[in-house]
Amino acid sequence: MAGSVGVKRHFLSTVAVRTAARPTLGWRGKYARALWALGLLLLVTLRSTPAQTIRGELVEETLGAPIEGAFVVLVDAEGEQVVAMLTNAVGRFVLEAPSPGRYQLKAERIGYESYTSPDLDLELGQVLDYRMTMPVRPVELAQISVEGERQCNIRKAEGERVAAVWEEARKALTTAVWTEKERNFRFTIQLWERLLDPRNLEILEQQGEIKSGLAAYPFRALPAAELAEIGYARRFDDDNSTEYYAPDAQTLLSDVFLDDHCFRVVEGRGDMDGMIGLEFEPVKRDGDKTDVSGVLWLSARDAHLRFVEYRYEYLPGKIRGAEKLGGRLEFRMLPGGAWVVDDWHIRMPVTEVTLEGNPNPVPGSLRRLREKRKLVAVKEEGGALVGISDPVGQSVGPTGRGSLVGVAFDSTQNAALTHATVALLGTNFRTTTDEEGQYSMDYLPAGDYFVTISHPRVGMLRLGSALRPVQIQEDTRVRVDLTIPTARRLAPTLCPGQERDEGIVVGLVIDALSGDPMRDATVRLSTHLGGVFEGSDLAEPDAGVEKIQLETTSDHNGGFLFCGVPTGIRLYSAASSGDQEGIGAEEVFYFTVAEDEIHEAIFEVAAPTESLSGS
Repeated sequence: MAGSVGVKRHFLSTVAVRTAARPTLGWRGKYARALWALGLLLLVTLRSTPAQTIRGELVEETLGAPIEGAFVVLVDAEGEQVVAMLTNAVGRFVLEAPSPGRYQLKAERIGYESYTSPDLDLELGQVLDYRMTMPVRPVELAQISVEGERQCNIRKAEGERVAAVWEEARKALTTAVWTEKERNFRFTIQLWERLLDPRNLEILEQQGEIKSGLAAYPFRALPAAELAEIGYARRFDDDNSTEYYAPDAQTLLSDVFLDDHCFRVVEGRGDMDGMIGLEFEPVKRDGDKTDVSGVLWLSARDAHLRFVEYRYEYLPGKIRGAEKLGGRLEFRMLPGGAWVVDDWHIRMPVTEVTLEGNPNPVPGSLRRLREKRKLVAVKEEGGALVGISDPVGQSVGPTGRGSLVGVAFDSTQNAALTHATVALLGTNFRTTTDEEGQYSMDYLPAGDYFVTISHPRVGMLRLGSALRPVQIQEDTRVRVDLTIPTARRLAPTLCPGQERDEGIVVGLVIDALSGDPMRDATVRLSTHLGGVFEGSDLAEPDAGVEKIQLETTSDHNGGFLFCGVPTGIRLYSAASSGDQEGIGAEEVFYFTVAEDEIHEAIFEVAAPTESLSGS
């Protein structure tokens, strides 16, 4: 099926160890045991060989204060990274060199210029105590001018602006790769699979689960060299499916990715205000291979990498709406300097193929049918970190997530509002109220949002999406109760200027067969039966009652509203679809509206010749 994702999942699993009864050793067994013993002896000998070790301390040049969370790299004589680690709270680090030789130490801090030590010669088994003094020179990304400079070989660092922004992004990406490989943290991850509406990316279907493991995110991209060869989407003709691949931090750091893409610095605007972007795009189109373009967004204030967003280029087939396809990786620095992917998703197309053209061409002309791919849905796979701890289970700093809880209540009926949808406007976070009207949403990113609630009664009472502002804070549970106001408070909103002794009638017209709202249905309300039902002796008006007749049409949600309705007397009401020929006496119902009441009516309108009922 189109829309599958080609990623390798890395969940924590258990290894089963099988044992068997030990047989009597023959000469082959004794020989194998002798070899095993010899191997163990060699292993012990190798482990006892003294390593070349640097025990270091990283401090600031001016104050001599220790620097925590700096990434210290041991570089060999060929300029290759040998081993690395983050400095601890007192600026200490310990690095072991694989062999004697000449090395250098390189210290990197995001937002500051990097520093490289003089050459250090390590002898066999030597333990070198080294105090590394690092100048403090902040990187001013906010001062970088954006002039549309485009650089297609970033490894040569010819463009100062591109090189400066890339250097800060590279530090975060490198540390994120190191963090995952070291596996010093246990992550609790919320995963989801969603089917989205291709028009507005609203959630149509959703399923999810919680996983725990020693990995920063549960997928790894294909090797960068393989992606460069086959592209980021691969079609399989045997089952007519397509796999889509996502770049990760390792991909973005690879030489082949840097060689195959051009970069330029862009300034953040609108939602990206205060950010500097490093935009990338393919150097050239390579046959029919799918590639990616996108932006690495960094904070101009502290040079921290915030997120990488990408989109697919040159997708197989012409897909309208392809700009919605791609993905996003959000990065966060943990206490102590480690970097992780905090939130991610990949969006892939779900398409159906249609044929365009004249299937019966004019004799003598050549008219071929063309294949056209229509985007019918967007499949999203993603996840978010919801808990971080060290290997023994100790929590590591804030998760950056908060919670939202509350109760939905309908004051017009003095009852809980059950099975209502509560959502954060503009996000994919949503839930449903239970039988007591309660709801909760966990693992929400910190920020300012609007809470919305959707329910047939909310629509019927013309409350829109019932917006409420809320501020989600890290590791904090926020309570927001959502209430439909009383009838007295709703009346001035529904019917401005209405007299106190006049009533209000609201309602819905729904299709009796499908249960869907029916738009453009005619709804009549009258003080006498003849106002809603004609052609019968029953159509005579009630004696001594002023003739009042009201008529309206249901809106696109099937809702209708009557203002200025007489109170304390019997009213007749009926509804019909636009093509219904008539209304029978059994299809009319009556009620009485009291003062300070919002009366509710629901009409079920069937096919043109079917009956009509109201309640």
